[in-house]
Amino acid sequence: MRAFCAAPGWALGCACVSLLTICVARGETDSVPVRQAGALGTEEYTTLSDYLRLAAENNRGLEAAYHRWQAALAEIPRAASPPQPRLTYGYFISEVETKVGPQQHRIGLSQSLPWPSKLSSRRRIGEHAAAAAQAEYESARQELLLRVKSVYFDLYYLEAAIAVTEENVLLLRSLERVILARYRSGDLPHSTLIRAQVELGKLEDRLASLRERRRPAAAAMNALLNRPTDSRVSFPRSLPESNLNVHQDRLSSLLENRNPELLAARHRVDKQDEAAGLAGRSAWPDLVVGVDYLVTGHSDPAGTPDSGKDPIIAMLGISLPLWRGRIRGESAAGRSSQVAAASQYADRRLLLQAELESALYGYRDAGRQVRLYGEELLPKATQSLEVTRQSFEAGRSDFSTFVDAQRLLLEFSLQLERARVEKARSLARIEGLVATPVEQMPESEVQDAH
Repeated sequence: MRAFCAAPGWALGCACVSLLTICVARGETDSVPVRQAGALGTEEYTTLSDYLRLAAENNRGLEAAYHRWQAALAEIPRAASPPQPRLTYGYFISEVETKVGPQQHRIGLSQSLPWPSKLSSRRRIGEHAAAAAQAEYESARQELLLRVKSVYFDLYYLEAAIAVTEENVLLLRSLERVILARYRSGDLPHSTLIRAQVELGKLEDRLASLRERRRPAAAAMNALLNRPTDSRVSFPRSLPESNLNVHQDRLSSLLENRNPELLAARHRVDKQDEAAGLAGRSAWPDLVVGVDYLVTGHSDPAGTPDSGKDPIIAMLGISLPLWRGRIRGESAAGRSSQVAAASQYADRRLLLQAELESALYGYRDAGRQVRLYGEELLPKATQSLEVTRQSFEAGRSDFSTFVDAQRLLLEFSLQLERARVEKARSLARIEGLVATPVEQMPESEVQDAH
């Protein structure tokens, strides 16, 4: 104890240096391995791209969207085909006597033939429906990737908060030992020791709460990966580093042309346009062709010419669109659906543009905070803590001043990590809205946006 008390500043200084290191040394790329997180950790090195791939392969919601798309594709041949032919059979309960013999059975085959323009319209309606389902699948995929990234960023922040809090706990534990030694030597009152122990207890409780949050955070990721909630999840120690240098007008253009929600809404507009035109042709009669075959028995007396000859009857008919109220209703419903689809597209377009504006603001504001805390406030808070520590050791300030400086450093450290997470989250949202990763945009599209 005497040896430790002889160098109290050395122990406290080491804790401060360790705290500074953990606060400023977080800038690695996505390819850096993740660290093990207690019981939920794993020996495997798992990157964000691994999580995205696993989610795309295993997520059941995305699988459902994919099969809805495939079902819409399978509907196209059915929609473009004429109705199934009808085969009928009739049995003469009372045979009809004819010159060549009694008619006993009747077999008929008929086929309804819609106008060719109706069939082509139905095919185009099916194609637009399938294209909309494909865009909805892509929208579901983009939303899934965004959710995976968001949970991944939450995992990073949780682990960063745990690391920063652990360093602060080590700092206060070192200081507690220094205060205990000085209290025993009579240099500090008992109230200072009690205050240090209270602050340490509060910080340890905060650390325990953060560690308990690992399990629900891991369960959220496992749910997206379609795995049991208690499966092991790795907690990242870095965030992917990407900068957005694309002009806002270019981003708006990309959203207009590539956003899957807008593409789906646009295909629904085209589908309703085609459906409205088809409803307007519901007053056109459809052609019906067919053939009947009558089974005839032999006549009595025998020897009658053509006795037992089976006649064949060719038929030609048309459907009769007599119910004008039904036709008017179909046309009115088609026009209303057409207007509704167009209005929904226009509304979604404006909302997505507003979302893009919000995401760009979040990205820029978070970038400003990263620079503010990382380059200005955090270094000053670290310097303030060191000065306060030296002043406390020299007896020129009380413990409350040191605690205030330590709390400020902790808060600034966490604010820096929050800003980093928010910047990454906003960038992921922008990429989802324009359906294009930043690194995959052609260089001709890149301009200085700042």
